[in-house]
Amino acid sequence: MGKIFSKPVSSVSSAQHASESHNTPVMLTEPSMQGDAPFEATLDHQAADPHRNRTIDNIEPHGSASGHYLERMPTNPPFNEHEQDATTWGRSGDSPVSPKLNTKGLQGGYSPRFSIDSTPCELHPDTRKKVFRRSWFGEKRAVQVVCEDLCQILERAAIALPWSEENEKLFSPSSWITEPFEVIVHNRSEIVKHHSELDDGDAKKHLGWFLERLEAHQPGLWQKQDEILSGSCRQVLFEHLWLLYPPGSTVFSIDDSAWRAYIIERTETVTLEHAAILQIHVCYLDFDGTGRRLIPHRTVIEVTSYTSERKMSALRLKPEWYIERTTPLIVANLVKRGNEYSGLGGKPHYREYEGDAWPKASHDSKTKVIVDYSTSSKYTAAGDTARNQDGMSSCPVCIGESLGLFSYSEHADDDPQICVNGVSHSTHWSKASQELHIGDKALLFCPPRLWAFSLNFKTWKSVSHEELHVVESQNTSFEQDLCMKQSRKQSLRHIVSGYMKDTEDVKLISSKETVGRKGRGLNILLSGSSGTGKTWTAECLSEKFNVPLYSMTCGDLGVHSGVLDQKLQETFTRAKNWNSMVLLDDADIYVYERDIYSLNRNALLPIFLRHLEYSDCLTFISISQFEPVDAAFASRIHVGVPFPKFDFGTQQEVWHLVIDRLPHDYLEKDELQYFITHELGELDSGGYREMNGRQIRNCIDVALVLARNEASSKLQHHHIVRILKLGKDFKDHVLQVANESTEFRARNFFID
Repeated sequence: MGKIFSKPVSSVSSAQHASESHNTPVMLTEPSMQGDAPFEATLDHQAADPHRNRTIDNIEPHGSASGHYLERMPTNPPFNEHEQDATTWGRSGDSPVSPKLNTKGLQGGYSPRFSIDSTPCELHPDTRKKVFRRSWFGEKRAVQVVCEDLCQILERAAIALPWSEENEKLFSPSSWITEPFEVIVHNRSEIVKHHSELDDGDAKKHLGWFLERLEAHQPGLWQKQDEILSGSCRQVLFEHLWLLYPPGSTVFSIDDSAWRAYIIERTETVTLEHAAILQIHVCYLDFDGTGRRLIPHRTVIEVTSYTSERKMSALRLKPEWYIERTTPLIVANLVKRGNEYSGLGGKPHYREYEGDAWPKASHDSKTKVIVDYSTSSKYTAAGDTARNQDGMSSCPVCIGESLGLFSYSEHADDDPQICVNGVSHSTHWSKASQELHIGDKALLFCPPRLWAFSLNFKTWKSVSHEELHVVESQNTSFEQDLCMKQSRKQSLRHIVSGYMKDTEDVKLISSKETVGRKGRGLNILLSGSSGTGKTWTAECLSEKFNVPLYSMTCGDLGVHSGVLDQKLQETFTRAKNWNSMVLLDDADIYVYERDIYSLNRNALLPIFLRHLEYSDCLTFISISQFEPVDAAFASRIHVGVPFPKFDFGTQQEVWHLVIDRLPHDYLEKDELQYFITHELGELDSGGYREMNGRQIRNCIDVALVLARNEASSKLQHHHIVRILKLGKDFKDHVLQVANESTEFRARNFFID
């Protein structure tokens, strides 16, 4: 890309200085007097005549300070004749607009640089006044406009570059511009317009002559630019590709199967051993570290060189004028999507996801997820696309101002990323607030995907926010589907409702009001046999109050003290940040009474108790209670809810609830209801009167599969009877095996 940089304090070129210096002299060519010769022809002529050189000193260490942050000073290694020939401009196969990286350096880490004042100038053939200088910067050609009048004209016509500093002059006798001279090419229309408005004089002659020399040096380039500006460009060579992406322009790309927009910051062509690469530096809007604001983020899109002309439709990055002509609805759709994306900042959001980022149990199953860009539990991606990687400003306000991509408000909190260039915050705010309103145009630069955390799978995935939906409160599950005494259900509802209120005075337990209380959490113990509704109770309460449920089992938490401590810390931190309930399911191993024989289990209990005591969350702990719980654990429990085994009346209630939830096309409902009410209790002499809720649901699921395989395809009572008998046969088999095993041990290990 073409760069602009200023000269350092010039040094005096003399034999005396050369004798005092310990550095190697550089050979510079004499100025050409062929005013009408093409730009590259003059350089070729000079490079081919080594006898027209003179020596100056001023050799300094490579990378020494140049007084300007944009570029190091030009290097000019002493090429031999073969190397000069290989890098001559205008040779066949070389692109005049594709810069090459200079990899030739002197031994010892030193590279020479020019004394700017000693570089020869080009004289206008008529006025005989100095107009510009030419030089090599590595293997790139460069020009320096030395005519003051010409500099002023170019300065008025050119727009500021995104990487230039505030109040920096783009054209001055102290600035060099490297190929492909972007600042001139991208501003050519305005420069030509100013040329036509000038009065006849030296300035107009100098500008016209300068443009003619530049156009002769870049054959075909300006014609292609005219096609692009008129919107008639249909295909483009790689060497002209950068013309499609002027700084500050909008481009569109399909990433992750979705359209998105970027704003161009700059382009740069890098020549490697076997190919050239166009690096397109772009910006987009995304949340900052606090999740409260959208700020510019940087990324680089690379295009590898190609040989023939490529159609516009085949380009990865398509310019805005092409999109407006071919698919005009994209901009409106991206603005709408960006508005939705910006609404997911700030506090964490609880959503329902319907995509396929995570495995699904069925085609219509939905995953509950958390979108978090603000708390300590947020997803942290590898790398930071907004971080400074090339010496340019990493201040988001600086980037936003340079590209017209404002997002900060005047009253925004201080951000440590802001003002890294020595500019005060107040200066940034006062400048940005004049044009701040982040309108529709800016929102189209938001990304198409965001990070979401699955509460079921406990993993982060990049998802499309179009597949996210607001979670609606479900009251029916708790009120109608949960089999529990109404008085107990009402007490649970009032306790949870009171705790979930967002005021300190209604919380049941406050660390400020209760002596010895470390946290403000509420621990509810759910104790009972398997299949009696412990987990279902926590899930129903989560749906009723529309609050996330962060569930962990013994397998998730582990049985090693270090792992348990880490997992519990992570669980309660996320639950607090996301305002969610916690379910520690099947936690028996952590709460049993301590004894002298289970030292490892004894070590787990204090860790478990400490996290419960310091918790600020509503926590459900479910256990089967086959053994007595530890007294220290019992003292940490605020509410205990028993879940006794179902009597037959409760079992019938569960049967009816499950059947009522099935589609009517799948069953003979009246027949099934009669069977459950009048016949099930006496079937096989009451052999099916001791079933839990999970067994009942499993029986109906398998009976449905059996019914679909028959001609009727509807669930009838005889399907259920067949499955019940299969289950009874298996149970009898297990009991028989157990009895045989007991008899075997008795015969072999005990004496009659």
